[in-house]
Amino acid sequence: MDRYEIKTDIDLTGLEDGRDGYLLDRDDVLYVGEATTRDLLDEPDDTSWSTPEVVEATQDEAAEWRRQFTLFAEGMEKAEAKVAVAAAVFRKIVEEARAEAQAAWDTYQPVHVELERRLEQVQEQREEAARAHEKALQEAAAAAQAAEDAELGPRSFYVTRPSQRGQDGRDMDVPTVHHVSCGIARRLKRLPHPVRIAEAFEALMDGGNVAKRWISNVYRAEERTEKRLPGAVCERCPAFDELKAHAPDTFMDWLQRTESQQFAPMPPDTYTGKKSLFKKLGLPMAEHYSEKEGWSLVSDKIYREPNAMVDGERLVGWLGLREKHDGGTELRVVKAPERLAKIFDLLPPRGFAVRWIHEPENFGGGVCDCAVAVRPMSKWEIRQRKESA
Repeated sequence: MDRYEIKTDIDLTGLEDGRDGYLLDRDDVLYVGEATTRDLLDEPDDTSWSTPEVVEATQDEAAEWRRQFTLFAEGMEKAEAKVAVAAAVFRKIVEEARAEAQAAWDTYQPVHVELERRLEQVQEQREEAARAHEKALQEAAAAAQAAEDAELGPRSFYVTRPSQRGQDGRDMDVPTVHHVSCGIARRLKRLPHPVRIAEAFEALMDGGNVAKRWISNVYRAEERTEKRLPGAVCERCPAFDELKAHAPDTFMDWLQRTESQQFAPMPPDTYTGKKSLFKKLGLPMAEHYSEKEGWSLVSDKIYREPNAMVDGERLVGWLGLREKHDGGTELRVVKAPERLAKIFDLLPPRGFAVRWIHEPENFGGGVCDCAVAVRPMSKWEIRQRKESA
C-alpha cells in the first residue's frame, strides 16, 4: 500500500445559498492529495493549519477517491450556478414588485393623508377638551377658595422651615412666619402654601421640634420631645404687626418668654476677647504692659461664691496708676464711683445692662465702688428699651 497526503477543502463548503446561508452544512471536506514518503507516525507540524495528514491506501482506492471528489466538486458547481440563476430571477421579480407596490401606494396615499389629518383633528379636540376640563376645575377650586377666604379670611401668611431655606441643622423644624408680600420669603427656593392668620399664629405659638443627629450627619426632627424650640416672626414685613393685633396678650407673653432667653454671646476671657468686649462697650481698655490707665475686667471670684453674680455677667472696674513702695508705679483697681456711674448711661444704648453689685458680708456688705456687673441685654430688654425711648 502507498501513502497519500489528505488535504482539506473549505471553498466547496463555503458556497452561499442566496439566503444568508451555505449550500452544504459543513465546515470542510477531505480529499486525497499526492503520494508521499512521510512516515505515518510523524506528528504534524502544528505551526500551520494546512499541514497534511497521511493515510495508507491502494492505488485503486486513491484513484476512486479522487474520481468521487471530482464528481462532488462538479455537483457543487452546478448547485452554485442554479443559485446564481435563481438570484438573478429573484432580483428582477423584486424590482417589478417594488414598482407595483409604489404604484399602489401612489394611488392610496391621498386616503392615508386624509385619515392622518382627521386623526390629528381628533387629538386636538381631545386636548382642547382636557384643557377646558382642567380650566373648569381650576375655576371651581378658585371660586371655592374665594368663598372660603370670604368667610374665614384671606391666606396672607407663609410658615417656612429651615429646610425650605436650604438649611439642615438642629433648628430644622423651627417655623418662621412671613407675610405673603415679604421680599425675604419670595427669595426662598421653595415656597410653602399660604395659610390664614389663625394657622400662622398656631404654628408660631407651637414652635418647632428639637432635632437629633441621624445617619451621615443629616439632621432629622425629633418628634417626641418635651422641649420645643420657639418659632420666629419676620419683622421686615407686616407679619409681626398683624400677628400681634390678632391676639395681643398671647403674642406679647410669647414674645417676652422667647426673647428673654435670647442673648448676644459674651466674648471669651482671652486678651483678644477682652479687646473685642471693650470695643463693643465703647470703653478704653487698660494695658498693663504700657501702664495705660483704662477699664478692665475685675476678678469676680468672691461674688460668684455667694451667688451674687449671674451667668453672662462680668465685673468691669477702673485700673489706675498707683505708686509702689520702691518708687515705681503699677496699675491697680481703684475706687471710681463717678466713673462707674457714667457707664450706666453709656452701655445700655450699646446693648449692655449694668448694675451695682454688693460686697459680701465679710467685706462690709455695702455697694461695691470699684466695679459694676455688665452683661449683654436680652433681645426682649433691647426691644423694651427701644419702645420706651
